[in-house]
Amino acid sequence: MSSLAPYVLGNTLTLDKTRSVIEVNVKTTVGTFTSKFATFIPELSIDPVHGKVTGAVHFTMTDLKSNNDDRDMEIYMWLRTDKFPKADFVLDHVTSDLKTGASQAQGRLTINSVEREVSFPLTVTIKNKIMTMEGTSALDTRDYGLPIYRKFIIFSAEPLTSVHFKLIGSVSQQ
Repeated sequence: MSSLAPYVLGNTLTLDKTRSVIEVNVKTTVGTFTSKFATFIPELSIDPVHGKVTGAVHFTMTDLKSNNDDRDMEIYMWLRTDKFPKADFVLDHVTSDLKTGASQAQGRLTINSVEREVSFPLTVTIKNKIMTMEGTSALDTRDYGLPIYRKFIIFSAEPLTSVHFKLIGSVSQQ
């Protein structure tokens, strides 16, 4: 049984999009910045018989915002959002180590029409009927067919980024 199953089995999980966040942390030659998805579409389902957790998160890449419009436009051109406007993460399963309580999420991420398997630690907590799922995953943009971003001769962005998410939702009895 999945590590999420005891929290949601027999319950309904309603994600709060206003409190949930997905952000990408980028290192550049002149510092770091964080871009956040202004909107995204999360889905989560639980097999009521076996407790298997599956789900997906769908993105429109132009919803990735860094609070700098010029930088965002550069990022969109680099991501080729004109050809590949959508990205998806599909959660295949969550496993738990019964001894340590640590959970691991495994799934597939598609960016720039390239699908790759990903795996990352997942923390799940529930307090006062509010569930929080949080995790961070390293991402190498070159794995998705994207070149190293360069502007002028001296400015570039590291291809290794960090994606952090925190999904918050309410749990209620069915």
